Amino acid sequence: MPLISLFVLVQLLGPDGQPVSDLERIDGRMAEGPLLQLEPGLHQLTAGGQRATFFVPEGPGAEPLRLQVNVRPLPGDFGVAIRRHRHVDESAAVPPRGAVDPMLPQALGYELGPTLPETIRVARYADNNCSSTFLRVDEVPLESYVAGVVNAEIGVFAAAGSGEGVQIPSGERRTRVFASFQTFAVAARTYVVWWYLRQGPAADYHIKDGPCNQVYKDDRTEISTAAATSTAGQILVAEFDHNLLDKHEYASACARRGSLPSYKSATPVDPADIIPDDGLSRVCVRDWCGHDRERMAHQDNPLFPAGNRSLVRGICQWGSVERAVRGDSYLQILSHYQPLLTLRTIGGEPQLGGLAGELTAADSGAPVVGAQLLLSLDGEERSTRTDRQGQYEFAELSPGLWQGHVRAEGYQSQDDHILVEAGSVRYAHFQLVAGGDEPELPDAGPVPGAGDGGSIDPPDAQRDAAVGCGCGAAQGLGFPWWTVFLIGMGFFGPLRRGRRRATPPL
Repeated sequence: MPLISLFVLVQLLGPDGQPVSDLERIDGRMAEGPLLQLEPGLHQLTAGGQRATFFVPEGPGAEPLRLQVNVRPLPGDFGVAIRRHRHVDESAAVPPRGAVDPMLPQALGYELGPTLPETIRVARYADNNCSSTFLRVDEVPLESYVAGVVNAEIGVFAAAGSGEGVQIPSGERRTRVFASFQTFAVAARTYVVWWYLRQGPAADYHIKDGPCNQVYKDDRTEISTAAATSTAGQILVAEFDHNLLDKHEYASACARRGSLPSYKSATPVDPADIIPDDGLSRVCVRDWCGHDRERMAHQDNPLFPAGNRSLVRGICQWGSVERAVRGDSYLQILSHYQPLLTLRTIGGEPQLGGLAGELTAADSGAPVVGAQLLLSLDGEERSTRTDRQGQYEFAELSPGLWQGHVRAEGYQSQDDHILVEAGSVRYAHFQLVAGGDEPELPDAGPVPGAGDGGSIDPPDAQRDAAVGCGCGAAQGLGFPWWTVFLIGMGFFGPLRRGRRRATPPL
């Protein structure tokens, strides 16, 4: 197995693009030459009496990584960047797409191509504050970026139902709030693609990591990753033009005062255009009930006193989680807040994933043969049985957080949530505890791996007493139990095998 280097070979360049000649120290240690072996992460150098901070990414390849560092900072320049950055006036008018039909809603946006960007360049700032020290630019795969934004923006909703209002058992929270996470995976992807098109593919950075754009952090969770993978490639586009991408906003909360959807006039606002957001049951995260309070929003609400800044545009985060908890899908949530938009998937068919593993008895470790596994996700259901080794496998599963149910005669059933990611096989192993009153399993076809030599049925311990296992009858006749078994196999084995072949496996 090849060794993986923990260090990156780096060559530091000055503002003129030439190697730093007066390099003195790196992280407080004497610099030994122009080529340095450094760990990925943030470092500090001293050169010519000046200090600069620079960031080394992971594994760039066999060739030395050439990093340009600013050892002579200019006013307004902070630290060092992998790429020189430029600031764009966010208030500048977005160039129109060209001539538009005056009878259609007028929109300023960008023409979508056949694919979405593979990576996003993210300008990183200290404390995720766009007004703070600029640290570096990270190049992040699009779907990984989306997962990072979802967790940073609404990750707290994983604990929804832990305070006042609707009470949700901890084991059910992921399922109840998942639609909200999917909603914001679509919203975050739509928003960053708009910035990508605005800045241009060759821009030094496409988006900032703070609330001036949308918050991005390096942390990801199972539920945020599942939200990104299960909605991969989906963005919101204009209902009247599926090739048009505009800037579609969202906000934390609207204090139940409603929100203004895209393509409705913001100046002045027609009160009839405001989407109501009341009538929902309160959902809180411990003592935080964010949808109750006034929130700083995009503009004044004409239905309330001037200057209250309580009208948000687009999707309301706290409203989305309350809608998810009551049972709305992410498609329903999106259509509520953005009725003039539609969902478009770009990049071909979404990549599928797989699931495999084994079932064993908790007390003995023996494989559990013939156990049934049931999976469900957004109305899609899949089923299979374990083979002679207690193993199972699902192929071509949609990415997402599947609800799993495992049952076997003579064992307690189990329920769990299993994350399936695109392009990979997830391994999930179960240990079943003896006992329980599970009903006899329906015929789901032959046990995988049984072959043409016959099939293996689940254990007969729970079989109906009226039918009986034959054990008592054998003893009453004075025959060993195994003679009855052999006779039964001789008479009924071919019949049973024939019936099994006629029932295809699920």
